[in-house]
Amino acid sequence: MNRIIICLVFFTRIIKIQAQDLTIKGDNFIYLDNTVLYVNKGIDLQDKQTNTLDDSMGDDGGTTNGSNIYLRSGAQLIQGDNNEKNTGEGNVSILVGGTTNKWSYNNWGSPVSAPDNYKGSNNGNTTNGQYYISQIDEPLKNDGKVNDIEGIGSKAINSRNAKFTYNRNSTQNPLTISSRYLYKKEDASTWVLIDTDKDGDLSNELSVKSGYGFAMKGLGEGNNHKKLNAYDFRGKPNNGDITVTIKRGGDNLTLIGNPYPSILNLKKFIADNPGKIESFRFWEAGTDKSHYYTESEGGYATIIISSAGVVTSETAIIKKFDNDGNFIDSGNVKKKGNKIARAFIPIGQGFMAEIADGLNSADLEFNNSQRVYRERVDFKGIGNFNNSGTGDFFRPGKDVKDDDYSAVIPSEYMRFRLKITFNDNIIRPLVMTFHDSATKGFDLGLEAKPISIGSFDGLWGSKNENYIFQAFKYDNSLTIPLYVKLNSQSLVEFNSYDYENIPDDMEILMHDLYTDLYYDLRKQNFSITLPVGDHESRFEIVFQENSSLNQTDFNVNLFKIISDNKNKRLLVYNPKLKSIKSIKLYDTSGKEVHRLMISKTSNVYEISTSNISNGVLIAQIESTENTSSSKRVIINK
Repeated sequence: MNRIIICLVFFTRIIKIQAQDLTIKGDNFIYLDNTVLYVNKGIDLQDKQTNTLDDSMGDDGGTTNGSNIYLRSGAQLIQGDNNEKNTGEGNVSILVGGTTNKWSYNNWGSPVSAPDNYKGSNNGNTTNGQYYISQIDEPLKNDGKVNDIEGIGSKAINSRNAKFTYNRNSTQNPLTISSRYLYKKEDASTWVLIDTDKDGDLSNELSVKSGYGFAMKGLGEGNNHKKLNAYDFRGKPNNGDITVTIKRGGDNLTLIGNPYPSILNLKKFIADNPGKIESFRFWEAGTDKSHYYTESEGGYATIIISSAGVVTSETAIIKKFDNDGNFIDSGNVKKKGNKIARAFIPIGQGFMAEIADGLNSADLEFNNSQRVYRERVDFKGIGNFNNSGTGDFFRPGKDVKDDDYSAVIPSEYMRFRLKITFNDNIIRPLVMTFHDSATKGFDLGLEAKPISIGSFDGLWGSKNENYIFQAFKYDNSLTIPLYVKLNSQSLVEFNSYDYENIPDDMEILMHDLYTDLYYDLRKQNFSITLPVGDHESRFEIVFQENSSLNQTDFNVNLFKIISDNKNKRLLVYNPKLKSIKSIKLYDTSGKEVHRLMISKTSNVYEISTSNISNGVLIAQIESTENTSSSKRVIINK
């Protein structure tokens, strides 16, 4: 068999090993700095670590030996298009940077499994096995001292076992992780505590199967996403086919993760699992100041990918929780996140997969064709180091170079975004896409629904059928309804932006159906104060004035409305003798102030205004065929 045996090698450039297998024996190792190692088939890391450094390291000691591969400063490991099993008791060591403080969660996905015989495991008989949280190490400097926040960019290879406690707070120096907040969610209905004994010992910890993710709180008391906390993931590198199952239930979200020691191409992952995934959701923690739900906040960024590989992504809405951990909207707490989910997933990243509508269960396959190498982007402005390391998490700015998020969508697609703001502090971003493949039904990969509807919210569609991402086949006569929900009277502002392949002369109009007024959102924002309640027939987006009226012979120009203020009445003339079902009057807040039901056709209808306050009213005339037209009138008795 063609085999390469490594003794002691340092690599600082892209390399490719052309071999059936790679074997590392004894205390020999491979060290990679900001490079990628390609291995065609299997890897055998034969020997485990046996010695420790000096006593200054503490009882756990520090490791320098064993048959290991060290990936540092963005280095990655990719294996060929095979399903070869990796074996041995040695480790791949990867530094991954968590971005949250001791009160907030990161979602993780391990790039390694347990080495052979770890906790009695028999992973040598499987391509990939399971990961144990107790495998996490604390990175150390070459002199044996603890690596501080700069550790994620460290080039040192030493580490020691992390400690665990069931106390509430994780701590640094030595790295001590609170097992009280270690969870997995392999079933969409339930979060499961990994420390089953609840003692911080982890002797009976639940394993995390390869391909699934886990949630773990971070370190320190600083602001989230402003620094990295380094963790050393050591174990047998995952390789080849890995299957996870996502199910319907609860919020329909299963926590999975990038299972490889390389970047994961989410576009290829979607292509290999067609029709199974509705969306991916990435957790962004807010400004947490304690472990209590009521002092925590966060939200999910959303990304969807069509079968053609078109990516649609939007940031999270950051919201607080109630005592039971449910999202709430109260006060100045609901804001737009600043992280963007992208199609290239960093090493160590965990994320939620939402099962497609109509499925109760689906098997998802990870495989080596989804693994890619992308150079990491320097982590500028965050921390005191210049390089981001192998696995900095979902965060502001790009994660990898050439991630194509900002690339222009294909020319046959058009897209714009709509931001709805409530009382200047609560925000809902929406995305609208136009393509000839869009249908009247739900379009997987082009459309997405909200996880939940807030007390103050705005969505495409209606109360019972609503979207955060929606798609249509474009026609300038198209009308797109909006649904607005308010828990109290609120100032609501609509703002369109981020036009992709939208012609310069294409109007995007907000049509207020009650006032029959149009507002060009490409030229100005539209603001209005609305009363408490559900507003699902008040607003629509159109692309030409009277677009909905031009499709019917029932329009406001067929009627003449006169306000006879002297006699306190409103006269509605119907010279064409159209069949009318009702005439309703609304004030400018949308409140109905009068309704006249009509039993037979007449050329004029009279409405008393004696009990109606002076001001601007909207007269809505509804036909027996359920079409309607509106016109503004003024009452000034």
